[in-house]
Amino acid sequence: VILKDDQDYIAAADALFIEATHNMLDGFNSPAVSLSGGFDSQAVAAYTIRSRPDNPLRTYTSIPDDDWDGVNSANRVGNEQPYVRELVDMYPQIIPAWIKSSGKSFDYFQRDIFEFSLQAPRNAMNLYWSHDIRQTAKADGCDVILTGGFGNATLSYTGEHAHSGWVSRGQIKALLGEIARSGTASSIPRRVFSQAIMPLLPDRILNWIKKVRHST
Repeated sequence: VILKDDQDYIAAADALFIEATHNMLDGFNSPAVSLSGGFDSQAVAAYTIRSRPDNPLRTYTSIPDDDWDGVNSANRVGNEQPYVRELVDMYPQIIPAWIKSSGKSFDYFQRDIFEFSLQAPRNAMNLYWSHDIRQTAKADGCDVILTGGFGNATLSYTGEHAHSGWVSRGQIKALLGEIARSGTASSIPRRVFSQAIMPLLPDRILNWIKKVRHST
């Protein structure tokens, strides 16, 4: 898809998101959103409200146990409640619920899922609070739960695999321009190798590099 400028891409994405939301809500009266502090599920909540501006929207957000140590990692947020509250301030139609799955862990409902699907569930450490969200939403009378499950591969995708794609297509100017804008000049050689060259290497060479890197 080739459009004239960035605003045209934004308008096209907006129209597709509206259409997708309308389609997903068709036939349901009481939708809910499994809501995090990230872009994806918050976008889903916002577009759901745009589709039905006069209706309240229930949302469900997992929050930490009382004994959480309060530590966040570089790219992970331990408590998403403050970010959800900011969205609630923007959209008064939202009725938030905070799910605290105290005392539960990855094995909660795991046997039930396995016996139903005959396969081990993936991302098991994220599932125990998902079960509580669904059970609570059902008890509240919700008839569908929307999520931002595919957002990481679409709406909020960072595009890191573009670097190796530019190399394979010989678009070196585009590669160097993006690399130059995404870090310090001194780290350009390392980033070109790790982000653009390494993904294209054969597995045996990649495995050797990883083995050497982790042994030092």
